[in-house]
Amino acid sequence: MLDIKTLPSVDNKEVIRFIQYFAKQLSSEKKKYECKVKSSIPGVVSDQDSKFITTVTRYMQEVHKTESVMYKGSGPANEIYLFIEKGIPAVAGF
Repeated sequence: MLDIKTLPSVDNKEVIRFIQYFAKQLSSEKKKYECKVKSSIPGVVSDQDSKFITTVTRYMQEVHKTESVMYKGSGPANEIYLFIEKGIPAVAGF
C-alpha cells in the first residue's frame, strides 16, 4: 500500500503510470504486484499573496529564522484542500 500526496506541479496520472510500470517490472510467475487506486485528488496551493499567507510567512521568518517557507500547499486527501478550493487561504502542518 502506498499513500502518495502530490502538489499541483505533479501529474497524478503520471505517478500512477510509473507505479503500474514499476509493479509490472517487479512481478514474476511466483509473485505478482499490481496498482489499485483508491482515490486520486490533485494537490492545491493557497494564494501566496493573501494577507494570511504573508503573515504566516513573516512569522516563520522572524520567529523560526527560516529562509524558505515550504508550507503553502497541501497534498490531496488533506482537509486543507477543501478550504483552498473555496478561496480560503490555509497552511498545512507547520
